[in-house]
Amino acid sequence: MTDSNVKYLNLRKLFNSAIFRIPDYQRGYAWEDKHFDALWNDLRNIQRGKLDYHYTGMITVERIKRDLYEAWEDHFYFKRNDGYFVIDGQQRLTTITILLFELLEAYFSDNNTYSDKLVGVGKARWFKDYLIRQEEDQPPSFIFGYHTDNPSDLFFKAAILEHPLYRPTSGALEQTAYTNQLIAAKLFFKKKIQRFLHEEAQKSTQEDAYRQLEELCDLLTERMMFDFKILDDALDIFMVFETMNTRGKGLSNLEKLKNRLIYLATLLHKMDSSEEEDTDNDLRRYIVGEWKEVYKELGRSKTLLNTDDTLLNYHWIMYDSYDRTRAQAYAEDLFESKFTVNNVVSHKVNEDLIRHYVDSLVQSTRWWYVISKPNDDFARMHTDDTVLSHTLVRINRMGHRYFVPLLFAVLQAQVSIEQKRLLVQQIERYIFLIFTLSSRRANTGRSHFFSLASSFYQPDQPQDVEYVIDNLEEWISGGEGYLGYFRWSYFKQYLEPLFDNFDGGYRKWSGLKYFLSEYESQEVPLEDYSQYQVVPIFQLKGASFSSKAIKGFSKKELKYLEMSLGNYLLVKKAPQNWSTFSFEEIKAHLQAQQPESDVLAYAEWTPQAIAQRGKQMLQFLEQRWKIQASQQLTEAQQLDLLYLNFMNELSK
Repeated sequence: MTDSNVKYLNLRKLFNSAIFRIPDYQRGYAWEDKHFDALWNDLRNIQRGKLDYHYTGMITVERIKRDLYEAWEDHFYFKRNDGYFVIDGQQRLTTITILLFELLEAYFSDNNTYSDKLVGVGKARWFKDYLIRQEEDQPPSFIFGYHTDNPSDLFFKAAILEHPLYRPTSGALEQTAYTNQLIAAKLFFKKKIQRFLHEEAQKSTQEDAYRQLEELCDLLTERMMFDFKILDDALDIFMVFETMNTRGKGLSNLEKLKNRLIYLATLLHKMDSSEEEDTDNDLRRYIVGEWKEVYKELGRSKTLLNTDDTLLNYHWIMYDSYDRTRAQAYAEDLFESKFTVNNVVSHKVNEDLIRHYVDSLVQSTRWWYVISKPNDDFARMHTDDTVLSHTLVRINRMGHRYFVPLLFAVLQAQVSIEQKRLLVQQIERYIFLIFTLSSRRANTGRSHFFSLASSFYQPDQPQDVEYVIDNLEEWISGGEGYLGYFRWSYFKQYLEPLFDNFDGGYRKWSGLKYFLSEYESQEVPLEDYSQYQVVPIFQLKGASFSSKAIKGFSKKELKYLEMSLGNYLLVKKAPQNWSTFSFEEIKAHLQAQQPESDVLAYAEWTPQAIAQRGKQMLQFLEQRWKIQASQQLTEAQQLDLLYLNFMNELSK
């Protein structure tokens, strides 16, 4: 393995007398099902005779220097084998290693009692040649694995290659977005192999199925070919990595930024004349450790996978600035204006600035999880305030819109918990009144509040919570000489086609479920929000109105009553035959499931009850979202908004 011009090596030759490590600046494992499936199909095509060999791709490596590996636990093996950092190709090598492990585990299982050449060689020999080397009185060395500073290192050893020495004696292994993908690959191939054995046994015999599995092991190690390249020592590895044409799943900007910051940390370390060249680089170690925390937070939930660049963008808007004139402006700013070699050389970027930026990013990543999954136990613990937590739940239900940067700034601010509560509550109020109720355009106020997030966050400016609250109020309600963006008239315009065309009325209002959850619970948001559904009490074809109650109403008026706000409930576990229920049966269901429901106070369900409850709901809305007195509805306006003008006399 000493000739840098060697081409087309199979796995057996690649792993012969060599050890491979993923360096700390590399991205983690990011392949997905489509990549796993492609590799499996390539291997099967070789087995079926459709391919003689499969060119798997480039493996580009850098030699590991002696002064580095001598400090490692398994340094003994590097003295006897060539050691390489994988610059390009880690996704392929990782996946093939996982696949080979699962093939060997299935083949050498207790279920296989058949004698053949693979058994003759023995499991221990296969592991020694392709997975783990172990000499007497020496710790094990993994032929392919991660640098010990890489957050996936321990997980790969313990959970993926299942080495008992690395399994935690207590607690669970730490997981990140990357380790989740490692597990996904392991489970994918485990299921594929189980299905393969079952299908082959159905075609022939169990013995033949295991012989087919044996052939897959052989083909994987002999017929999957790599173009192997050792980079010249004179090349700048960090810049090679950054500019390399990546294959498979491309690097996110968050992953690229980690590499860039490590590169700048290395430059700063070399520029510091007080440091010896081979001394430990504290800044580099700090960056690697903090990035581990970033991906730990992103790995807490599958919904946050692939949100790297969204997070980075929102954080940059808060941390520095927002530029509406350029797409991907945050990436240009980070890589071309802020964290550059020239800025390091000219001392515009130093260790303190990098540490401050990274620390801020880690904090925002934690809050990114909290505002994305506010009902989670970790999120509630991190928020450490019930009122604040409940408000974040409410915002999450409506959608954060463009308020993530401002939420980052508020939640990280050095202000009292009471001030944080008030500001976050004002954001919830703005989202409901401007978007959910007034149906304003999705970008209304976006540029303004992006800029406000940045100015509020800046450490050299006083963080004036009252100013931000008042500013939000001005956008909602207006001020002297100008109108705000909240209008009842816009809500009426939204409802008009839904009633005029008998197209669902309030049932089609996008904010109905959220409003009902607030009206029904009032103090504490419903924990199992997804378990609730919106249902009408009276339905034109249903049983909940008596014939006496609907006497004298036209079919159009009855349809409007069915579609009006006061006729709707947020019900947990509503029975499928709800429309056939009498009002007494509906009340019995509510008594068992939701004994606090205001509908239980009505002896009968009539058009008058719908109008009365609808007016109560609008009054609640005005109080809950603090509608200014000048904008509060009269009783006639309430009936108009409920589309029950015909009830004006009857409801008095």
